[in-house]
Amino acid sequence: MSVKEAKYQYTEAAEYLKSIEGWVCKNCGRYWGIDDHGEHMARYCCTREHVCDMCGVIVKGGYTRCEACREKVRAERYAKLERRDWDGDAPLCDWDSDRFFWSAEQLIDYLTDEAISLDSIRLCFAEEGKPPVFDFASLLEDHLPDDADLPDGYEKLEAHVNAFLKKHAPYCYWGSNVVPTRSSLVEHIGEDDLAEINKRVAEREADEAEEASLAAASEKGW
Repeated sequence: MSVKEAKYQYTEAAEYLKSIEGWVCKNCGRYWGIDDHGEHMARYCCTREHVCDMCGVIVKGGYTRCEACREKVRAERYAKLERRDWDGDAPLCDWDSDRFFWSAEQLIDYLTDEAISLDSIRLCFAEEGKPPVFDFASLLEDHLPDDADLPDGYEKLEAHVNAFLKKHAPYCYWGSNVVPTRSSLVEHIGEDDLAEINKRVAEREADEAEEASLAAASEKGW
């Protein structure tokens, strides 16, 4: 038996189709179906650039929309979220990332050190996640016959494990879709710290403008 014959001895595992109806990527040959979505995905499949589906500019990479339109959509989504006053103690999260703030001091330090204005960061409340739930049936579902019963006493074991998890398991936090009101943020950040943050932002913007001006002059050979 040749190497090729040994490698492909399972002939029933594949079939060559001489004709097929639907949209196929001409680069990789992947079949996407016969409907409008199939056409869209076949054209998008291996392309390195395409047209933004919102504004029509050319987009490079794996996005269907340009950066400006993606930002516009996210800003609109954020603006529609529920608002609630912040007490200065509840943990907050950067809605656009996984950065958490466990106190007003942490938030103030971050905005000050990074020279980020309060209006340019999208904050949300952080919610405490629930501990995992131990389920004996799920644990053994791949190891018991379909008509088999669970071992005697499994309910007590489940209750014991879940009680242990509730008491000892580390809880994680997730960003929510509830946003602190700006007035409550200003109240707990304080006027002095807010003024310092705005000062740092103004300095950063001035530095960036100067760097851009120098770069433009350099390109012109001045």
